[in-house]
Amino acid sequence: IFSIKMISPSNNFDDEVDDFDTIPYYEEDRSLMRASTAPARPLTDIEEFRHSREFFLLEQSVIISAQLIQRSNYKYDLDSQEGQRTCKEYLKILEKLNEAFRA
Repeated sequence: IFSIKMISPSNNFDDEVDDFDTIPYYEEDRSLMRASTAPARPLTDIEEFRHSREFFLLEQSVIISAQLIQRSNYKYDLDSQEGQRTCKEYLKILEKLNEAFRA
């Protein structure tokens, strides 16, 4: 919907009618049709566990254990820098897991 204003040559703005104060009918009812969100449901035990520190540590330990370099004799590679770094990270995560489940 468009509205055209005619401005008089005298530039008397006080006499003009502001067409923008009136809201068309279809826009007034928009607020009544707006969807509202449902309240949040409480988290289940599994969802709470997924948000916990223990789950984060377990997840990190699985990810880092997949990065460990294993030799053909079923021992982990500690000779390379990458193997040492990965083993250190894995041991740190295991220590944190031990502390978390000990409490």
